[in-house]
Amino acid sequence: MANGSEGDAGTADAAAGGGGQVDGQEIAVARPDSSRGPDGLVAVGLDIGTGWVKVSALGRRAMFPSLYSCTYAPGAGDEDMLRDADERGKPKAVLRDAVGEDATAMASGRFATLIRPVKHGVPHDGRGYSRLAVEALSKVGVEDPGRAVICAGVPYDARGDRARIKKLILAAARPAYCAVLPQAYGTLKACGLKSGTVVNIGHGTTEIMRVGQEGVYGASIQKASEFVLQQLAQRQGRTGRDAYTDYERVLADDQRMTARLVDLLAVHIADEVQQFGAGGAGSAGIILSGGGSRMPGMGEALLKALGGAADVRTVDEPSYSNAIGLELMARERFGKAQKAAAAAAATASASSTASAAGAGARGRASEGTAAAGAGAHGGAAAGGADAATPPRPSGPLASGYDTPSQSPKAEDGAHGRIQGW
Repeated sequence: MANGSEGDAGTADAAAGGGGQVDGQEIAVARPDSSRGPDGLVAVGLDIGTGWVKVSALGRRAMFPSLYSCTYAPGAGDEDMLRDADERGKPKAVLRDAVGEDATAMASGRFATLIRPVKHGVPHDGRGYSRLAVEALSKVGVEDPGRAVICAGVPYDARGDRARIKKLILAAARPAYCAVLPQAYGTLKACGLKSGTVVNIGHGTTEIMRVGQEGVYGASIQKASEFVLQQLAQRQGRTGRDAYTDYERVLADDQRMTARLVDLLAVHIADEVQQFGAGGAGSAGIILSGGGSRMPGMGEALLKALGGAADVRTVDEPSYSNAIGLELMARERFGKAQKAAAAAAATASASSTASAAGAGARGRASEGTAAAGAGAHGGAAAGGADAATPPRPSGPLASGYDTPSQSPKAEDGAHGRIQGW
């Protein structure tokens, strides 16, 4: 399960059996510095998960619960409240909202609703998802979102939701550029590897991605750490919220059942991994990441379920490895962001010129029409001649997205075309 503190080390011990092992030597992920790109651009790796939001930028990392709370109530006065007005513009309600830990606190008050905006890694509530994205940028000190170049990670099987996710982020944060990629790609990039099989165990989904000479393939399993934690919470009489905000205690209070559920989850994951050829995508074998990889015995259970057919290696920043790698990929897109900004400026300039030309032409046309009308009246009085009204000119109109970067399209990965994307 995701851990709220940065840089905690995993606890993978060597395991016996078969030809594979759980390597006690963790794979070190990159440590991006705080430097900015050209024109003050800021690379941001964003991983908005079912249970936690992870973000990496400017040499900083942050993580907070994927929770959103809002309340409608009479009254006014607070500057951070958004007014909901009726058709006459008269305020009829006040909406106050919060995300992360603040959402939990707000949910204890009257009229408050606590929402989990993300389900199985995709937006379930658009407004809540947007607020999570904006809060993530604030957490890592991105003061001007308009300078942000964002690579957002989503589950592999969420490719049908790419356009919607991109649209939500663009509308909420107005970044310079936004790309949406499979989140497990981030781990491979963060580890500096060119091939391997990534198993990223999150809260709502487990991502499996194989990268090799034949290309990039992946799948999402809708069983992850939530599968374990929810069942433990029910047995212990805890709430669903406790299942991940207080997950360490939930895992520790019933260690025997925890081990059984971890074994069961490992079997589900291993069945899917074996369809890709366990560890066959490179010498790195299976790279285990994600907050769920920190559950007790997860590495050993997966190795056992695979029949010892491959080495299992964990990363030293399992909760942040996706976001860190996505930040590195965002840095590679500084050039695209600059081109998008130049294209947007050119479009705005052309639109402004066209509008000015159109206004001038309409003015001239109006003058001509008036003169023609006066002549027509005179002609009618003199002999009844007809006067033709000249056509009204129109200039080019901008259409679609504001900039080329906002057009939802497939992305290429660092190791070739992503299958199905």
